[in-house]
Amino acid sequence: MNIDNGKKTIADVKNENNFFKKILLVMALVNVFLLAILAYALMKETVVVVPPVVTNKYEISAYGASPTYLVDMAEYVMTMLRTINPNNVEHNNSIILKMASAEAQPKMRKILDAQAARIKKEDIITVWSGANIPPKIVNKNSVVLNGILKTYYSDKLVSSDPKEYKVTFDINSFGRLYVTQIEEIKPSVAPISNQSVEQQ
Repeated sequence: MNIDNGKKTIADVKNENNFFKKILLVMALVNVFLLAILAYALMKETVVVVPPVVTNKYEISAYGASPTYLVDMAEYVMTMLRTINPNNVEHNNSIILKMASAEAQPKMRKILDAQAARIKKEDIITVWSGANIPPKIVNKNSVVLNGILKTYYSDKLVSSDPKEYKVTFDINSFGRLYVTQIEEIKPSVAPISNQSVEQQ
């Protein structure tokens, strides 16, 4: 009688264990499913940015950014990069580096540091102003800007040249924008992420 009861108890315990194992398996699958939904939602989510001053509404997500956002960010980058003098060049360079992607940062830092040293040593001032030519978006995340770059040596204007630059961005899975390359549209000039775009 005791043997039969013992066998029955063992069988009941085994059944309960199997039942709990199935529940644990179902819960694990549900968690994996919920994590997949969360990851999908984060990838698909569109961030709407409405700046306090600008009247445009921006949208940015893992799938891309609105053209107005890319253009405004490209113009901001070019202003930081080319409207410089011995007093603000390091500050402006630090802003550019904070916006740069991790892959582009080391080479970009080397180039910007060299340019800052030259700006200070030769007392150079450059001023970038946009042209009337509308910006162009190419390859989805690149913006081509036209403008005039004025260069001063010791407060004396030495050049005022039309320039064309391409600013390339990368957008990560969370919708954050990074600068990956800045290049002057000129066959003899290499991209800033690889080699220096020399100050004119």
